[in-house]
Amino acid sequence: MRTRLNDFTTRYPRLILVAAAGLALLAGSRLLDFGTGELKLEIDSSLVGLLPTSGEELATYEQVRDRFGGDDILLVAWFSDALFTADILRRLKRFTRRIERFDGVRRVDSLATALSVSEEDGAVRIDRFLHRIPADPAALDTLRADAVANPVYRGRLVSPDGHGVLLAVHFDTALGSMELVELVARIGEASREESGDIEQFVSGPVHARLEISRILFRDVRSTLPLAILATALVAALTLRSVRGVVFPLTATGLALLATLALFAQAGNALNFVTVIMPPVIFVVGFAFAVHVINEFDRMFTAGTDKKTAVISAVEEVFLPLTLTAFTTAIGFASLATSPIASIKLFGIYTALGTLFGWLFALLVIPAGLLVGPVRVIDHSKTDFLTAFAPALARFDIRHRDVILLVGAAIGIAAIAAASRLEVSTDYLSNFPEDSPVRRNFERIQTEFSGAVPIQVFIRSDLPGAFKDPVHLRTIEDLERWLEAQPEVGAATSLVDLIGVLHRAFEPDAPAGESIPPSRDGVEDLLFFANGDDLRRVADPRYESTLLHVRTSAVSTNDLGGLIRRIERRLEELPGHLRGEVTGSSALLSRTLDDIIRGQLTSLVGALAVIYVILILLFGSARIGALALFPNLLPIVCFFGLMSLLGVTLNLATSLVAAVALGIAVDDTMHFLSRFNTEARRVADEALGIERAMVSVIRPVTFTTLALCLGFATLTMGELRSQIEFGGLAAATLLVAWIVDLTFTPALSGRLRFVTLWEVLAVDLGTAPHKTIPFFFGLTHRQARIAAILGSFETFHAGEHILRLGDTGTDIHVVIDGELEASVPRDGNEQVLRRLKRGDLIGEVALFHGLRTANVHAQSDARLLRLSNACLDRIQARYPQIAAQLYRNLGVILADRLADVTERL
Repeated sequence: MRTRLNDFTTRYPRLILVAAAGLALLAGSRLLDFGTGELKLEIDSSLVGLLPTSGEELATYEQVRDRFGGDDILLVAWFSDALFTADILRRLKRFTRRIERFDGVRRVDSLATALSVSEEDGAVRIDRFLHRIPADPAALDTLRADAVANPVYRGRLVSPDGHGVLLAVHFDTALGSMELVELVARIGEASREESGDIEQFVSGPVHARLEISRILFRDVRSTLPLAILATALVAALTLRSVRGVVFPLTATGLALLATLALFAQAGNALNFVTVIMPPVIFVVGFAFAVHVINEFDRMFTAGTDKKTAVISAVEEVFLPLTLTAFTTAIGFASLATSPIASIKLFGIYTALGTLFGWLFALLVIPAGLLVGPVRVIDHSKTDFLTAFAPALARFDIRHRDVILLVGAAIGIAAIAAASRLEVSTDYLSNFPEDSPVRRNFERIQTEFSGAVPIQVFIRSDLPGAFKDPVHLRTIEDLERWLEAQPEVGAATSLVDLIGVLHRAFEPDAPAGESIPPSRDGVEDLLFFANGDDLRRVADPRYESTLLHVRTSAVSTNDLGGLIRRIERRLEELPGHLRGEVTGSSALLSRTLDDIIRGQLTSLVGALAVIYVILILLFGSARIGALALFPNLLPIVCFFGLMSLLGVTLNLATSLVAAVALGIAVDDTMHFLSRFNTEARRVADEALGIERAMVSVIRPVTFTTLALCLGFATLTMGELRSQIEFGGLAAATLLVAWIVDLTFTPALSGRLRFVTLWEVLAVDLGTAPHKTIPFFFGLTHRQARIAAILGSFETFHAGEHILRLGDTGTDIHVVIDGELEASVPRDGNEQVLRRLKRGDLIGEVALFHGLRTANVHAQSDARLLRLSNACLDRIQARYPQIAAQLYRNLGVILADRLADVTERL
């Protein structure tokens, strides 16, 4: 494949560049409105992408939402010391009616829509609380006192001191994300217009999520270009060439455009998870591209012509880039097993973007180098890294055991620290403490009964169960228990509605008795209940009821703790009643934790997949484990660092590990691949480490520096989650760089391996372990391994291969072609024997160092050459293979001796 790729690139470089330009325009037209310059890629702030696609909890949530309405609400607060004046109350009522008419608004809870039950002239009057707004100041004071004293209003619709009112706006569940953004903006504008000069603001979980989406969208448009600029600047300063900047950005940008275009074409939008996808694709693709450019620079600077330098560069980096790309893509693709739609999309498209980055790095960059003008760059005077590399390699070898022990100790310490890591997501903490979004949200938490709604769904198999006073008292006890929880500000239920009506119709009832003693009494009161208020708390058949709970718990950790306590309390309900905690906040709390834990599970799965690949690649479980460790160590350090810094494992930070794994795999694969090539080339592991270090130190350092700066630009954003993601990603990549320049070289001295890729690339003909006597008793793979550690030579017909009397301590195995062995006799050449596939030549010289015959090719021939040094290397790395080879060599020599004896 490598050869075909090079052939295609060298033949059609201009075609590749034209196709790349066409692809960029096509992808760009899907993502950008060329007329206005606006991005077409949407941001989705809804919960849909963060919720599981199936499961009992989701089914319950949807059932409750369809039956009682959703609890995903926008809160609008008005504050004034003179709130209960005729003018302000009229404006509040007008504002309520105004936004009720907005398309997409399902219901508005406010004092203007709240049920009011009063007695006038011996008759019970049921109406809205602000149906009539008095003009008399004394009557207004009474109205204020009634609102504050009402247990249903206090803390939910009016602040306990009467200086604030709250409106809860419920939306149509079919609203799209952008429709919701526009509707919230209209509500905010209407609130500013109607409130006049008093303090007002919109808040609540919906508003916080929309603000996060707005900032994320802004960051996609500003922070990502800034990150690209930072990496380009580093590339310019380090590679010191136009090609070092233009080609990596072109190839990586094309991969990013193609991926996002497919993402958008499939109808997807960026959300809290998938918004991380663009920088991840850019990071991985940029690393691929820099390796190609660096290898070309190394070849071209050494004096090779441009075309040969391009071909050689692709040949050198093809194996490590391919291994890295596919292991990284498989790691990302493992996220597709998640039940969460956003995680699936992130995994699938990030894996696709990784493969695009690999393909364009190996196609577009070589094509650009072939077509465009390039000049030789002299790095000799200022290339400190290349000059420093041999000393660093020798240090790693000399202190190998200490480095390995220190690395293991750091890993163990990081695991110990990570065991105390807290899993929690707090969307409010995304904002700075002085942010209006956070300040207003906390104001509602303080002045009212909490801003976060959850729902407790109770159902029974008994018809009309919640008309029964016994069951209603069970609900009343549960409600009182809920209100006693420190995180709960208020809870309302069917019992409160019945209680308001009961106190109006039975003013002489004992204090605290809010439920009629008989079922008939309950049914009589429910007849007078308003339909909208009743539908919020009970279904038409009274077989299920809903408790609305307001809580101050925002983080998934705090909210999860409250939910678990409620669930334990629900287990105490009578056997015919079943209770569940639901609602958007509750479901999101469970889902976010599931997402984070699922990502950790996927990370473990990705590491397992990579480990299996390494086993197949190196042919050894032990070597696979050793090769995995340099990739695992930065990830472990990342989790330990989070714990030490007090950063929670949340939706954003949990993605850092997958990103760092991709980069760590890239650098490790490059070093191991180069080490394997150089160690086999010079037959010396220590010198192989040194040469590998010289080869990879520049691209590894440059990509790490560029990517660390790129991620560091995210710390300039407003959202705390993005700041944490950027800072931790940069720190983890720095750790990975240190590991790859110290721990990996120290570990390499203990590795003896031949890659599966190299084994498959060896051509020994059909069944060499059965057709070549020197390989008898070996497996097909073992024969290929032995051949890899030697070298192949080709000869044309008539060409001399060995000459009588020459010195030499190597043997040749005939793979293809025919040879003839002869000695001079009486001025002529006497043919000793004709050689064909499987025959061995030079076996005698292997032991005493002199050639005993002339050998020349009768036809074009291909031979495997094995020197004494090669055989020693096989013996050191693969003693079982070496033992069989020497046994076969003994058999061959014995047969040859027997043949000579028979002739004599």
